[in-house]
Amino acid sequence: MGIAIKGEFWFVKKSKVHGRGLFARKDIPKGTKIIEYKGTRMPPDALPDIDENEPEAFHTVIFSLDSGWLIDASRRGNAAQFANHSCNPNCSTIEEDDRIYIIAERKIPKGTELVYDYHLHQTGPFQKDWLTDYACHCGSSKCRKIMLKRKIPQKFLKFV
Repeated sequence: MGIAIKGEFWFVKKSKVHGRGLFARKDIPKGTKIIEYKGTRMPPDALPDIDENEPEAFHTVIFSLDSGWLIDASRRGNAAQFANHSCNPNCSTIEEDDRIYIIAERKIPKGTELVYDYHLHQTGPFQKDWLTDYACHCGSSKCRKIMLKRKIPQKFLKFV
């Protein structure tokens, strides 16, 4: 069974940000739960290893829950996995009862791409490789050039 390409508030099509994206099928009021992020649930120790030589190695569709469990949308996921990152998002994610929802942060006009800030985490000292591994291409005037939830240190800014 394939992934649905349209729902009440959204549809999937090619994105200017990355690959396919999620778009507003109609005007969406602020605060609307647009879609639930679905996939196979797994404990954190079941996180698959990343083959860093694969072209899409750092493109992930795994979402962390507050409990530590993970949702892997690459297995039994839905179209929520196509919502792209933006440093100037019109959506956000919320967790309710161990479920993740993408919600509208403001009124979103029909046809607009639905984007949220991924706030990806990496621990330890900043690595130069992260500039390419987690590069942001959202195109926003507020773009921080990286999808991580941390600033690029001054000494690395010359590489972006």
